[in-house]
Amino acid sequence: AQDPRRLNKGRIIFHIHTFRSKHKKTLPPRSSGRVLDEENTLVGMEDVFNNIRDQLFGQTPALNVVSIVGMGGIGKSTLARSLFNHPSVYHRFDISSWVTVSQACDAKEMLLDVLSFGTPGGKAMYRDMSEDELLDQVHRELKRKRYLIVLDDMWTIEAWDQVRRSFPDDENGSRIMITTRLLEVANCAGNDFPPHHMPFLSLEDSWKLLSLKVFGNEDCPPQLEEVGKQIAKQCQGLALSVVVIAGLLSKINRTYDDWQQIADNVNSHIGSTSQQCLAILALSYNYLPCSLKACFLYMGFS
Repeated sequence: AQDPRRLNKGRIIFHIHTFRSKHKKTLPPRSSGRVLDEENTLVGMEDVFNNIRDQLFGQTPALNVVSIVGMGGIGKSTLARSLFNHPSVYHRFDISSWVTVSQACDAKEMLLDVLSFGTPGGKAMYRDMSEDELLDQVHRELKRKRYLIVLDDMWTIEAWDQVRRSFPDDENGSRIMITTRLLEVANCAGNDFPPHHMPFLSLEDSWKLLSLKVFGNEDCPPQLEEVGKQIAKQCQGLALSVVVIAGLLSKINRTYDDWQQIADNVNSHIGSTSQQCLAILALSYNYLPCSLKACFLYMGFS
């Protein structure tokens, strides 16, 4: 079997798109397929959440691009998803769509994702269109509507250039939100708003997030607090690392020895922050049943 640390993140993609209308009084059903729990994973992100929401609501009528920049696993997509699903943002825009771009960017698929607006089978009627026809169709669908489009995990300037002309500017407060690891992508796509740089979690916030994910509203047993903080510290401020290791801790016995074993295993992989995140993902993978390991590898490499 191949090393799970070599899995390509871009090969496993979750598409969740939402259609909204001013005339609807209630929120339409949301997808339940969330990777992370938004309320818990916003620990330490409150200030940047409020700053971005202010920009989405800003008085500038022209179409603006709001960019979130940071390394993998730091929480960019989680923050964007929390904003996208927030009721105040929901009611601000007439129509919205979430597009996962990834490294293996396909302009036609991106445009189809915009046009689906969360409707099951929404892509089918446009599937036979050429890329140029899709660009025109997206422009027509968005014209004279206040829209929010999220382009998540964008890797190249070319990906932005391929779709940017499909987004009309009717000076009605429409917004595009981009998440990316690359500052040059954010700078190229942005206009009036400087990119938002995602901060690392503090040790206090890392422990708070870990505790929330493992214990919920319960208090951490006193005998586990010290070793738990050691584990949180080793996550080095990466939200993904905290969430992944918390998922593992929630499935083992709540004893000091078991938690110390996890702390010792993570400690043995200490390196750079990126290496640390990969080590924690590999540790979680190693605790999967054999049947789930095979399924995970199949999804990653098929």
